[in-house]
Amino acid sequence: LILKAAKLMRNFLRNQDLGAVIHLEKNIPIGAGLAGGSSDAAATLFGLNLLWDLSYSKECLLEMAEKLGSDVPFCLDGGTQYCFGRGEKLEKIENSKNSMAIILVKDPKVSVSTPWAYSKYKDINSTNYLSSEVDFENQRIKLRESPCFNPLSLMNPPPLKNDLQGIVLKEVNTVKTTIDIIAKLPGSIGFAMSGSGPSCFALYPDFLSAQKVWLDHKNNLKELGLDSWCCELLASGVFLS
Repeated sequence: LILKAAKLMRNFLRNQDLGAVIHLEKNIPIGAGLAGGSSDAAATLFGLNLLWDLSYSKECLLEMAEKLGSDVPFCLDGGTQYCFGRGEKLEKIENSKNSMAIILVKDPKVSVSTPWAYSKYKDINSTNYLSSEVDFENQRIKLRESPCFNPLSLMNPPPLKNDLQGIVLKEVNTVKTTIDIIAKLPGSIGFAMSGSGPSCFALYPDFLSAQKVWLDHKNNLKELGLDSWCCELLASGVFLS
């Protein structure tokens, strides 16, 4: 995806003489349902825009990002957003003031193919898919007007629901085990599988709360063969540090 992003930008410029040396330090596990590849692609677009002094607007970069994958635009823009369409149509939730955090847990021996998970879900549920733009827009309106987001509040957190979780949980034993474990972590305001799995997370109201629980339990998680992290949610997408 990094190479695809770089070639896409170079072809967009119609200048094959541009080049770069790119080094990737891969911290997000592969096949983890965490959009690691998508964030790599977003970082490539962002970085080459600076390196090649192109001054492309965010809107232009988002158009390129959409060509690379459904999650890439969000990774580029970040924050708290509704993601409609395939995920590439973004609408910021402006009244989001919370700096929440998660405890993330994954079995390092297991990965899940995103195309497999979606295909499996489609086999079972395709007859229930919405098909008209009117139906899609009605669902968007319901989300926009939901009291869970107006305002987004820790006193009334939105329900965490991942339609792929039920599919993957039946096929990948480690997901059921991980969900059962994080469900018992104290102080969380919700938990779910991330993306197409197998990573799972527990949501916390702030980083210090999450960090304390994580430090208390990370050795136990390690003894169970599980990797874990504590991460603060960011208010933006890709940035230069």
